[in-house]
This record gives sequence, structure tokens and C-alpha cells, in this order.
Amino acid sequence: YESSADGDVLTSVHHLAADVGADAVISRLSFKELLASCVSRLTAELVLYPLETVLQRMHVQGTRLIVDNVETGLGILPHDSAYDGFWDCVRSVRRDEGLSGFYKGFSAALLQLGAEL
Repeated sequence: YESSADGDVLTSVHHLAADVGADAVISRLSFKELLASCVSRLTAELVLYPLETVLQRMHVQGTRLIVDNVETGLGILPHDSAYDGFWDCVRSVRRDEGLSGFYKGFSAALLQLGAEL
């Protein structure tokens, strides 16, 4: 919506509300706000999700993972995962899994975003 000559956006909204009806203005503003919110949250998820993936993997690296022994079917094998730092983790994910490795589990984040609408 255009702002008035004095730059007061609220004055412009009030004039528009008087011209077309307050309900129409509120629904237009609400839709624009909802759309802007969805686009901004999706953009933030797309940009920050790889960082969250790397941080999660680095957090888990200090734990000891126990895996079933699939060769004999008996017992368990300890498996220690370790990265030498943030950039080593980034390089390892990129090398071993490609760019899609940074977005594993992203569909769950999209479902959460959709449910919050």
C-alpha cells in the first residue's frame, strides 16, 4: 500500500479501509504477512539446515555408538565416530554423502513448518 504524503503508513491503511472496507484490508494484510512469514521461514531453514546438520553430527561424535555385529550375528561392536573439527565434518559429509547429506531430515522440518501454519 502506498504511504501518504507525510509518510505515515497507518494513515494510508485507514484511508484504504474507509474506501474498500476494513475486512478486505485486514484479510489482504493478513495474507501478505502470512506469505512473507512462510517465505522467510523457508529461506531460513534452507540456509541454516546444513549448519544444524554439521553441529548435530559433531555433538553426536563424542558419544559411543553400539552396532550389532552383522557378520556373526552375535554380540555388539563399538563404533566411535570422530571429526577433527567443524571443517573436517563439512568435508566428510560433502565427500561421503554429497550435498544432499546436509539436508537429511529436511522433510521433517518442512512438515513442522507446514503444521505451524
